Amino acid sequence: MNSKTRRKLANSYEIYDGAATVWFTPVVTLRYKLVVSDARKLFKVDDDGPEWFNCLDDAQIAFYLIEGYIVDFEINDLSEEHQYAFEMKSIQTYMENRNGNLSNNWDAFADCLTNSMIQMLFDGYRDTRRVIPEIENEILKEPPPDLQTDPKGTGSGRKRTKKKSAAT
Repeated sequence: MNSKTRRKLANSYEIYDGAATVWFTPVVTLRYKLVVSDARKLFKVDDDGPEWFNCLDDAQIAFYLIEGYIVDFEINDLSEEHQYAFEMKSIQTYMENRNGNLSNNWDAFADCLTNSMIQMLFDGYRDTRRVIPEIENEILKEPPPDLQTDPKGTGSGRKRTKKKSAAT
């Protein structure tokens, strides 16, 4: 699947005052899980616990998050006089040199991106996460009905209906 098609599955985030757009997947995908697995090997992390990423520095954490979630990058306005022309070209170079080999992608990431660019991409990652709405319904906050004491015997408070099969 090409990046233009994958944009349909992603959320966009404008950077550099709208001069460029980055697309991130809003949920954890298998691709992200593969990147995490490969990143642990690349960065030689032996810790199997849930806090394994504490062994990494900020750039390494940003790398596996961005590498796992970024879908595409597009420059909307790239004039040489643009205040952020260098930064946008750098991100574009990183994106163009990603090839599925995490070690290669780490080298491109380290060669092309600065701390401020990484922070901006991390902000994009954070702002494009899917927000799961809070459940406001009081009935969902209560424990489920007890099948032993439920007068209707359904656990839902509704009467069971008997459906006749097509054979009868």
